[in-house]
Amino acid sequence: MKKLIVITPGRTTAINLANQLNRFFGEYTEIKSFCLEDDFNFDITNSLVVISSREAIDERIMALMDKGMDYILARRVINHRYIEELLDLPRA
Repeated sequence: MKKLIVITPGRTTAINLANQLNRFFGEYTEIKSFCLEDDFNFDITNSLVVISSREAIDERIMALMDKGMDYILARRVINHRYIEELLDLPRA
């Protein structure tokens, strides 16, 4: 099973996003969070990496991309404080 890795520029956002994703997907996969201050000690062969913004791409991320890391680069960022409210919206 692939791990879901969240990488953000700041620690608070990384922790909050990982906590919220864990509530929704935690029973299906392991979720870990990293910020740019952290050492990236995860196995890219068994991970899907969500990069929260272009600002979160540094030379270490570029090197992992060059090695074939599976990743998703967010184009739009949802304020992590409101994810639960978004999911509570009624179906159209």
